[in-house]
Amino acid sequence: MISAISATCSNMNKSIDDAVIKLAKDLDLNPEFFNFIVREDDWSFIIKLHALIEAAITELLTSHLGKGRLNEVIQRMTLNGKSGRIAFVKALDLLSPGDITFVRQLSKLRNSWVHKIKNVNMNLHLHVKHLSEKEFAEFSNALGVTLGASKDKKQLMKDNPKISIHLRAFLFLSELYSKKQSAIIQQALESIASGEFDFEASLKQPSV
Repeated sequence: MISAISATCSNMNKSIDDAVIKLAKDLDLNPEFFNFIVREDDWSFIIKLHALIEAAITELLTSHLGKGRLNEVIQRMTLNGKSGRIAFVKALDLLSPGDITFVRQLSKLRNSWVHKIKNVNMNLHLHVKHLSEKEFAEFSNALGVTLGASKDKKQLMKDNPKISIHLRAFLFLSELYSKKQSAIIQQALESIASGEFDFEASLKQPSV
């Protein structure tokens, strides 16, 4: 199991890490923010990871809509709910059903931990241990990552839930960044086609 995790992390680092670093920079965060949070206690890890993903989803929506000035408006929207950011993401088909389930399950975990100060000592191992069989299946399917056989997903979640969630978030953020960049390119192409493309402004934008 450990060797499989190491091999998977190595391959992921080669192809994905750059995208996650660029996303952090776009959010005005330390480029290594994503790697730093996994070293913190479980409560801090979940709260900060959720905040990162919320901000990334806002970036995705504003990039797709091509209206940076909507950023503050979108930030004020709830993440979940019938009129939340995830509802817009789903309607615009910006994320896969699996990614949407990942965000919703992470939100559920975060919300169950954040509202009571005593939860600062919460531990992911204990959380997973006290889930029913059905709850654990839903939890691992949504927040886990498959390294090979499907049984590995559940086993990794039992053995090291923080690493499992971190790896899943790694994949999620990389995919989100790719779609964000695609949206920016599409907006530029549409501006060129309509004759509204601002060449000088484009030179001030970070390279894709």
